[in-house]
Amino acid sequence: MIPFTSSLLENQSPWLSSHIENLIETDLKAAEHFFAENKKNGHMYAEVTPFGNRVVRVDGFEGAVKISKLAAFLTNAALNAVLMESDAEERLAGLEIVKQVRQLNAKTRRELKTQNIFTRFAAQNWISDSNTKRLETPEFYFRTYNRAQFKKDFPVPPKTTQEGISTFDHMKDFDPTARDFPTRYLDVHTKQIVTRKDSKLADKENLMPISELRSFKRQVFTVKTKDINTQLKKAKQAVAKALEIISAVAPQAA
Repeated sequence: MIPFTSSLLENQSPWLSSHIENLIETDLKAAEHFFAENKKNGHMYAEVTPFGNRVVRVDGFEGAVKISKLAAFLTNAALNAVLMESDAEERLAGLEIVKQVRQLNAKTRRELKTQNIFTRFAAQNWISDSNTKRLETPEFYFRTYNRAQFKKDFPVPPKTTQEGISTFDHMKDFDPTARDFPTRYLDVHTKQIVTRKDSKLADKENLMPISELRSFKRQVFTVKTKDINTQLKKAKQAVAKALEIISAVAPQAA
């Protein structure tokens, strides 16, 4: 069976890292499908390299992607989920990918026990991929809402963890190089946060990089995954009920 690739050019094998980064950045639901289909069909697998790196490979793609790099991609998407107010489906898709990557990482831990002493030493002492806490960061943000979206999506608030975060500081804590994260800007007039891509459409005179706003803080609310599932279910029920009412009224209007 040919591995699921979302969109492959004929006679050309895309680079895995770029393909996954693009999927996670642009469409988390498509990214979730990519992981699920390739894992189910046995085309996606994790391994430990001789130098101790934990990587993921997918049949039909060039190269491999480090698990730490996957965590960075997911953290960037999860931060956007808070800043750009992603809907429940996108958040749940992101959480499912985090779960898939956790499972892949667990396989590398089991495989590491069978490797030679050099590989084990390198993986445990030189390579940061062994830090499983990296995956806790995107999981946290996918379950986190800013105040405005929290009030809108949860009219009856569930129990939350409430705290203030500095988005830039959290990015630096995750990866001191910050190279895996796109520049974000604050529109000083609208108070909206935009990425570099969005900023091309905005008035650049009004934009200030968040990295320069050391005191920039936002209060956020973190809920449980089951609360997001419940919110999504209620939203779908509300849409179905609205469509039912419209269908009932339409014949009468005619």
